This record gives sequence, C-alpha cells and structure tokens, in this order.
Amino acid sequence: MAIKIYIDQGHNPRGFNTGAEGNGYYEQDLTYEIGRRLNNLLSANPEFETRLSRPEPDTILGTNNSSSLVERVNQANEWDADIFISLHNNAAENPRATGNEALVYGPGATVARNLGENILEQLTLNRSQKPRHSLPPGPLCP
Repeated sequence: MAIKIYIDQGHNPRGFNTGAEGNGYYEQDLTYEIGRRLNNLLSANPEFETRLSRPEPDTILGTNNSSSLVERVNQANEWDADIFISLHNNAAENPRATGNEALVYGPGATVARNLGENILEQLTLNRSQKPRHSLPPGPLCP
C-alpha cells in the first residue's frame, strides 16, 4: 500500500493568510512552486501517493486565517494522509534569524520526527553555515 503524503503549500495566493515577503519574493508563490515540484518527484515513485493543498496557483483555502489552517488539516485527515508536510519560507529583518526548522506533532521518536530530521540533514548538505535545527513536539494546529 502506498504511503499517502499531503503536501500543504502554506498560505493562500492573495487576500488573507498570505505569507512573508522578502527581497521581492512572496512566500505563497515560492511554497506553491516548491510543493508542485515535490509532488512531481514523490508521485513518480509508486511507493507514494500525494495530494496538494493548492493544486492550482489561485486555490484559496478557508475564509480567514484560522479556517484556512483548519481546512488544510481537515483535507489531510479526510484523505487519511500518513504524512502531512506544510511548506513555509520565512523572512525576517534580523539577519541573524536564519536556518531551517521542522515542526513535528507528537512526542518521542516517530516516523514524522525521523522524516523531519532527514529533511533538515539534506537541507544542510553543501552549506557553509550550519542552520538552526528545531524539532519541538507539539500540535500543528489548535
């Protein structure tokens, strides 16, 4: 049986729940494209079945920030996803606020935690500075 991976391209393309902006880039556009490419890579492997939160670039989820987050989680749960990956590209005015993070729901050594650690490890390959790693357990949504 294929592993079901729900890929959440964090944020809506416009209006409420749009993402960060930095250096002329918009988080909602970057996460859409990264999610689309990740979907193409994973769906080429018969071991994975994937679903995107935003299958089209103009897809808007929810009617406000809270309902947007709830709708993403509900879609993944209704589809019975094994893994929920939510993509984000943060921006900050503080140049020391750098690095990568993976947030994992649930305590202890889980499949999700191992996946998060593997993603962080791959992100740090061939980088000159060591990014901050963060894997605190806790809920993704209230």
